[in-house]
Amino acid sequence: MTKNRGKKLLSLFMASVISASMLTVVGGPVSQVNAEEGDKQVACLGTSDINEPEPGETDKSWTGSFVWYGTYNGKPVRYRVLDPKTSKFGGTTMFLDCDSILYKAKFDEDGIANEGAANPNEWAYSDVRTGLNGSAFLEKAESFTDSEKAAIAYSNIISHKLNAEGEVQVEDWTKDTFEDYVALEDDKVFLLDMEDISNNAYGYSVVDDLVEYRIKKSDSETDLGWWSRSAIKSLSNYVGGVFPYGAFTGGSVDKYYGVSPAFNVNLESVIFSSIIPETAGEKYADYKLTLLDGDITVAVQSGKKIEVNGDKVTVPYAISGANNTHATQISVLILDKDYQKANANDAEILYYGKLDVKGIFSTKKGEGTFEFPSELDKSKWGTDYQVYLLAEDVNGEKKSDYASEPVKLDIPEALVDYTVTVTNDGNGTAEASVEKGTEGTEVTLTATPKSGYQFKEWQVISGGVTINDNKFKIGNANVEIKAVFEPISFTVEPTPTPEVEPTPDITRDANDISPSNPVKVDEIEKTILSIKDEKDTAGSTFTLLKAK
Repeated sequence: MTKNRGKKLLSLFMASVISASMLTVVGGPVSQVNAEEGDKQVACLGTSDINEPEPGETDKSWTGSFVWYGTYNGKPVRYRVLDPKTSKFGGTTMFLDCDSILYKAKFDEDGIANEGAANPNEWAYSDVRTGLNGSAFLEKAESFTDSEKAAIAYSNIISHKLNAEGEVQVEDWTKDTFEDYVALEDDKVFLLDMEDISNNAYGYSVVDDLVEYRIKKSDSETDLGWWSRSAIKSLSNYVGGVFPYGAFTGGSVDKYYGVSPAFNVNLESVIFSSIIPETAGEKYADYKLTLLDGDITVAVQSGKKIEVNGDKVTVPYAISGANNTHATQISVLILDKDYQKANANDAEILYYGKLDVKGIFSTKKGEGTFEFPSELDKSKWGTDYQVYLLAEDVNGEKKSDYASEPVKLDIPEALVDYTVTVTNDGNGTAEASVEKGTEGTEVTLTATPKSGYQFKEWQVISGGVTINDNKFKIGNANVEIKAVFEPISFTVEPTPTPEVEPTPDITRDANDISPSNPVKVDEIEKTILSIKDEKDTAGSTFTLLKAK
């Protein structure tokens, strides 16, 4: 676009804004989430799955994802997601730009520079800035909940030269016509700069022409252009903007023009994003956010435990906080990593669902169940994945939801694996049928002694179990058992002393010679002897000398 063309468009712009009336966002009827059927479709933790926009094309509408956030005059408001995750404005935020013109306003009410400003077209001192951050928008009754307002970040960015070359470009005419990129200093709500409206990464382009993707509609029967915050160099009372049909233009600060707010949402306040059902499956879907409500807290009831029966998990919950009565459901969130604010570790959602509460839902204490996902190994709870509990305030389809900070649930005792360790005294080996198991698991012990030893007993070192017939059941602690062996004892029977048989009574005559009836030598010499072996009754052989 040439400067001359810009001046012509400027006059057209002025004509269009003078006759415009007060505007509101276009919106349809609001339908409630069916809590019984669980229509809420959680897409991702934080904004991690929301796509960046496509660069603008002349004959195409702005192409990117959208977020519904807050209301204006009672209707939900739709925003273009210029960047789902950025650190450009300080902190980690999502950059949103209103998809429509919400109302009309003068950049400066009287066309005279406000206190502190050199010119009336300076954003930092403008009346439109005051209105956006005050009663015209941010503080307008019922436009935002307290949590929505708290989630809108203070945006800060320094000024810099506009460039016709480089990563972020503007057209030569734009660079020559408008002042440097306009800084933001603790602005909650602001208007886009002409560089933003030229940025391919935001779904726009450098093209200064009648393009579809810059057009924004309003409830007014009269089409309006919309303000930027960029001052025009040569005219101290003129500010840049977008013509009703998408080309760049500008207007006098004291004339009415459309206001299309932009702001950043602090991602530390966004727990997850949910898809608006009618856009499910689309690359560029519509979303709503679940925001942190610091006045709702949830926990497992004191003195009670999570119970597991097969795949059915029962959770006794307790809700507290100033907004506990706002809760409409208790939800379970299973992540592949620990939960971190702004999803700093890129965790993925493995499961999301609400507790099935019998009877009337209690916003104080109650009990609910959920079916544990069959594809997950329950014994890996707390290691391969993490389970969280949160209390949610689920609202209309295009209205923000709110939730307590997710609370990590420790693995239930019924799923805790306790170790079984078996040792020995060195005189044999011993083992258990399992190395670990949950509470109630039956364990069989086996002991094998070394040669020369035999098993004596099992000693319970820790775990408090009772062993019967070499078996025990695991309790709620790790178990250590020691096998004790003892030497095999051999009983040596003494050799019995033989009984002495009485000396046999051997009948002999007077001439028998024996030790008990000795004879004198001289008698032997005079006597002819006969020698004869005899045996007594015990079988002993002895010699008898018998005189003849």
